[in-house]
Amino acid sequence: MGMGEHDELRFAMERFGLQDFFDERHYAHMTLREVQVGDILSRQNFDLDSLYFLLEGDVRFFRFSGSGKMVVLGFGHGPSMIGEVELVLHKPTVAFTELMTDGTVVEIPMDYCRQAMSDDIDFANAIAFNLAQHLDAADINTTTNVALKLEEKIASYILSVEKDGYFELDLQLLPGMLGATYRHLLRGIKALREAGVIAQKDDGYTILDREALALHGRDRYTL
Repeated sequence: MGMGEHDELRFAMERFGLQDFFDERHYAHMTLREVQVGDILSRQNFDLDSLYFLLEGDVRFFRFSGSGKMVVLGFGHGPSMIGEVELVLHKPTVAFTELMTDGTVVEIPMDYCRQAMSDDIDFANAIAFNLAQHLDAADINTTTNVALKLEEKIASYILSVEKDGYFELDLQLLPGMLGATYRHLLRGIKALREAGVIAQKDDGYTILDREALALHGRDRYTL
């Protein structure tokens, strides 16, 4: 890595608060690169050659069942880590990771990560911290899916993704994530609209009654 690349990486790590997680001696093994919407970082049942730190951007995680049905497992946002399960367990990836927006990642070879974990406690702690975060989010989302009715799931999802009262719903992705059919999902959205809780706006929706939405979505997805 040249001096210019080294400085650029140091700036990125400081910008996203990762400088305390990784000693600068590891930077020579890191690659900072731009990624684009549609890029795939991991593929189901394939070995992952690199550990990724998603600095900025949005991703979705999905896998295909034995019958060929695509199941959306969840979404991720930078800054976050991708590949820590495969790193620790030495196993192929269980899902695809696809960029939903343009973004920036730091890439580190898996072999180097395993070596670094053995002699750098801060590096190992960073891996453990991110793994714990992902497991916690998975537990919350699984419980939410099991415990809530469909309208409540939709409301919980809306409350997790809305910004200043505005949100969009990907009708191709949400049925797999919420465990519903496309038709049932449309019925749930229609029920919230007819109740005056949400309304269509531009290419998405806007929240009309946040209090009512909060009553529906008592639990929140961790996205």
